[in-house]
Amino acid sequence: MVPRKLLAGFLFLAVSPSSLVGAPWRAGELLPGLDQVQQARFDFGRFQYVRVFDLASGLGPTTNNTSCSACHFQPVGGWGEQRVTRYGYMDENGEFSPVDPLGDTLWQHVNETGNDDCRELIPPESNHFSLRVTTGATGYGLIEAIPDDAILKIRDAQPADIRGIERWIDSIDGDPGDPPRIGRFGWKAQQATILAFSAEAASAEMGVTTWLVQQEPAPNGDLDLLEACDDVPDPETGIDVEGFDYLGAITDFQRFMAPPPRIPASGMEGELILDSIGCTGCHVPTYMTGSPAGLEEALQNKPVHAYSDFLLHDMGEAGDGIQDGPVEEQWMRTSPLWGLAIQPTSWHDGRCAQVVPEDRIHCAIIEHAAAGSQASESVFAFASLSQGDQDLVVEFLLSLGRRPFDADRDGSVRKLDLLMDGIGLFDCLGSSPGPNDPCAVHDHDGDGLVDVHELDVLPLAWDDIVTDCNGNGQWDIRDIALNFSEDLDGNGIPDECLTCEGDLDIDGQVNVNDILIQISIEWGCSGQCLGDLDGSGEVDSIDLLIMIALWGPCSG
Repeated sequence: MVPRKLLAGFLFLAVSPSSLVGAPWRAGELLPGLDQVQQARFDFGRFQYVRVFDLASGLGPTTNNTSCSACHFQPVGGWGEQRVTRYGYMDENGEFSPVDPLGDTLWQHVNETGNDDCRELIPPESNHFSLRVTTGATGYGLIEAIPDDAILKIRDAQPADIRGIERWIDSIDGDPGDPPRIGRFGWKAQQATILAFSAEAASAEMGVTTWLVQQEPAPNGDLDLLEACDDVPDPETGIDVEGFDYLGAITDFQRFMAPPPRIPASGMEGELILDSIGCTGCHVPTYMTGSPAGLEEALQNKPVHAYSDFLLHDMGEAGDGIQDGPVEEQWMRTSPLWGLAIQPTSWHDGRCAQVVPEDRIHCAIIEHAAAGSQASESVFAFASLSQGDQDLVVEFLLSLGRRPFDADRDGSVRKLDLLMDGIGLFDCLGSSPGPNDPCAVHDHDGDGLVDVHELDVLPLAWDDIVTDCNGNGQWDIRDIALNFSEDLDGNGIPDECLTCEGDLDIDGQVNVNDILIQISIEWGCSGQCLGDLDGSGEVDSIDLLIMIALWGPCSG
């Protein structure tokens, strides 16, 4: 990601608030419309979200990971690939019951103490196991702000054969006498607020206690063993100090995180087909947030394009087989589809983890057809579509989470996205693409044109190096796109500029500025990266050594 300071020198672009239509540019960015105090709380929350705990600071004694971001890493606060194990006993009638004396079904598989007596072992009488994969927390504030009445209205409008059920939660973070709210977070809709969800997750997954949940899981339900194995007084992360405690901070981060980007924003034929085969009956495209007293303005009356009804549905044999309170074994919350393009896995246990995104989408669609699933008719309807229409549906689903200008779908916006034949920004500039046109990825404001406006906002999405090699006060990319400079060799650098290998800022020499760019912008980059001097496909320490060997002025 290009640091904002590097973009500050390109004020000739005069980006106005109206040109921010289509933001965010990356998953994990902050919600548009936050004031400075809220932005500061988002930043502090992100810092706490990546905080790594150890035994001395409260981790464990049994745990599944050491920080929130260790599981939610794509991006920070987003999806992950870690799978945790739920376990218990299932009888011959398919009825599940916990084995743990305290009713816990989650296995904390890591023992942080080094004392074998503190380990949690899955009891031998357990005969049913289910994996669960990390969900994404992007856009959580918007989801939390959906009124209960809106969810019930969707429920009542659903046909009887696919109608979901709501889960009412007496949230642990409310005042006595507060009415219950509809759960919307977690695979079983087990929490209604981000604060409660975060407190429960910190305890269950890390063994870290907060002012809201002041006891970590006891190994195999043995409270005496927990006391013997845990030396850090509870709560291990401090008391509530208006958001600047650990729990309040990670809650702020998730509440103020924007939903993932998508491009194009509307109009794709695949979405119409998805609706025609019944998928949007449960994967409801849009809710609106409410405007109750105390809700931040940035969250009020906003569309929530999550593609979920936040209800529980009978998935038959595709359910996880784990009963969770009143929620039966086969019932699962409708998983939101926003961000689908960048999720590393699909399905509750991550079984759809194919490298090719189209294959992963097909896998998840097929899983909906399990025996007893409310979604089976929609899967049969999908299977009856022509191959072309199926492809249109998949193409639409892969627009959910795709970034504006990301022509090659690698999750970043770099020169290759401008230079690709037929679908790069340079070839698409001046076109009038419809939503199904590959060039629509560059029509970030959805006005049907790819024009100079796109060049004006491109720096906000840019992940590559910003240069002005001819010193005319304008970004080199803009010079080339508007024919102010020639680029006959098609390398994205004006031909009048002298450059050489390692000259990342194109100033005619390899010097400390290029090393700073390599470390701050290019480091860890994979694929088409200017800092990849050895052609290995990744910018690493070898490239840094090559940079030093190339030190000095270019010769032309």
